[in-house]
Amino acid sequence: MKKLTAVMPAIALVILAVVIFGFWKVISDLKNISAQAGPQNHTIGKGTAYDLRPNIKAEIDAIEQQLADQSKWPKAAADVQKLNEQLAKLVNELSPSEQEALLPRLVPRRWEIDSLWILANKPTAPLENFLNYAKSAEFHLSKKPFDSSDELGERLLKRSKEVQDDIAKFERTSALDKVKLAIDGKVDVDEAVRLLSRYDDKEAKELVIKLNKIILVRVISNDIDSTGREIEKYEAITDVALKEYAIIRAKQAIMDLHLRIISTGLTDEKIKQKLAALEKKVDANMAKASSARQTRDAEKLKKYQTWALEKIQNVRPLEEFEKLEKQKISSKIDLNNPLSNARKIAKKNANIALRKVMISYMAPINQGILDEAVAQLFRKVYQKHFEELDDVEQLEVIKGFATTTKKLPE
Repeated sequence: MKKLTAVMPAIALVILAVVIFGFWKVISDLKNISAQAGPQNHTIGKGTAYDLRPNIKAEIDAIEQQLADQSKWPKAAADVQKLNEQLAKLVNELSPSEQEALLPRLVPRRWEIDSLWILANKPTAPLENFLNYAKSAEFHLSKKPFDSSDELGERLLKRSKEVQDDIAKFERTSALDKVKLAIDGKVDVDEAVRLLSRYDDKEAKELVIKLNKIILVRVISNDIDSTGREIEKYEAITDVALKEYAIIRAKQAIMDLHLRIISTGLTDEKIKQKLAALEKKVDANMAKASSARQTRDAEKLKKYQTWALEKIQNVRPLEEFEKLEKQKISSKIDLNNPLSNARKIAKKNANIALRKVMISYMAPINQGILDEAVAQLFRKVYQKHFEELDDVEQLEVIKGFATTTKKLPE
């Protein structure tokens, strides 16, 4: 009954409301009359029923006998209605004291007639009518008087269970219909999966497989679209290396999608074609980005050769440094004497100056990325000037070249 309670609409008892309301109104009227008669006569006992007018007593007895005999129970709604009207007419002809005395007999009969009415009115589509009917039957069973027909109670309970089974079948059919619409793309797939999740029969499982494939196709299709949108954003990247890296990532995403398609056994041709078209676009962009990067790197390398060549050519020979240092000697005697202390200092300073220039100009050059012609010039100039230096400065040059950070193309 949890299912019934969860979906019960606001307006209940659509099929039975009018008539059952009329039936229960009779009971209410009887109770009101009983309440009115109570202060007037508290001495009326059960025997009062036997003091009724013979014709009324006979009709009431006949109704009770009919209700006690299952073979005489009316099955058509119209016949139940006649029986109901007959009892209501008899009750209206009784005095308040008579009604009060007969109340213990009338209430069970009233419940039995209501039960016959419910049994005579089977629900039909839509689903709401089945839900209302089951709710009505359940409520009526909960109000069963002690002295009423147990057989009617069992029949009503059986009917209630049958209606609940009908509701389950109706809901299953409705769920399967919605699933088939979802497979055709006419309703939301997620809602169809939710409705189908409560069933585990063969047909339901087969439909779940189909829905899962549809969901998988949708997810992969969305991922392809998302990757496509990302690639469009990459067009605005100006840094060629970063742009190439971004496109490589897009290529990786496409490879992941290929792997997902293979691992899930997806055979949807439209998805495969869609992915292939995107991959073709990515490959074209990758080739374009790679070419742009290579062109940029080539230009950088070209500029690097020019820079390195300029640095190499700026290293002057030791004799030029010695000439400059000799010009600083003020004494002509010392200047003309090769063994003078001034000449020795000048030579030493010239070695130091050449060593500094070599380290400053040539040490930052990365020989590994030099063009062969420039590299040959580098080695030739280095060797020439290195041999000009004394042992002390040669060692300093080696240290300087080893510890200087090499410049890269920019």
